[in-house]
Amino acid sequence: MKLLITAMAAGAGAMALAPDDDTSGNEHFDALVRAASTAAAIEYRFEGTFVMEPPTGEKQTLTMTGESRMAWPNAGRFKMQYVMPAAEEGGEPQTQTDEFVGDGESVYFLDAAAETALDVGGEWIAMQPEATPMLAFLGREFLAPATLVEVTDEKRAGQRGLRAEFDQRAETLWLDADAKVVGITTRLEQNGVKFSSDFVVSGWTLHQEADVASYAVELPEGYQVEEMGGGPMDPNAGLLAVGEDAPDVTLTDMDGNEFQLASLKGKTVLLNFWFYH
Repeated sequence: MKLLITAMAAGAGAMALAPDDDTSGNEHFDALVRAASTAAAIEYRFEGTFVMEPPTGEKQTLTMTGESRMAWPNAGRFKMQYVMPAAEEGGEPQTQTDEFVGDGESVYFLDAAAETALDVGGEWIAMQPEATPMLAFLGREFLAPATLVEVTDEKRAGQRGLRAEFDQRAETLWLDADAKVVGITTRLEQNGVKFSSDFVVSGWTLHQEADVASYAVELPEGYQVEEMGGGPMDPNAGLLAVGEDAPDVTLTDMDGNEFQLASLKGKTVLLNFWFYH
């Protein structure tokens, strides 16, 4: 586990671009993404759903909420909570919280259960929702879509939609009358699996100048720092060497059926892991 208004943050020195003004959708989108790529700080809150739909089996829906107050490159906080469906019928939904903090020198992923802080490096590496302005903030570069069109939605009266198509994904940024991002929808398909999301965004503010020190967050008292390149949280620790036999583990396919990895001997197998933590 990388939104925003146009050229400047709403507030002092803001450029207000209403949905019915003469500015084209391309100009809005370009200003939005270019501003994100050079922003000193970004703040927003979001809530909505993330859906994964495999070619076979049941669709999975996660409910997500989160907030961000981040200064580039390494000060602030990004926190997200998501609720997953119960693993068994009649069971309780599972809730997980992901939190990154930056102290002005490095960024850490917090593991509250283990009271550890994984040092992930000197720059922010993750934000949600994953839309172009956020990716531009993280990558510090302009991202141009293959096509861009303006859209409307009767459920989003008074909002202006900018739908951007990329090679493998599509997204729509929804702007209010002050040109603030107030919604994001995304769509992506990989290996036959469809991913989509629909988020409401609030409090969106983008700062071209910021006091980075005022954003810095101290690590919780008692937390032990683990380096990315070593220690029990090192994602590369204990990896099998090329040529070693894979362990005969029991896995679950997209239809919920269990099978042994050994049953696929002689075939090419791709294991796709979403997270290492």
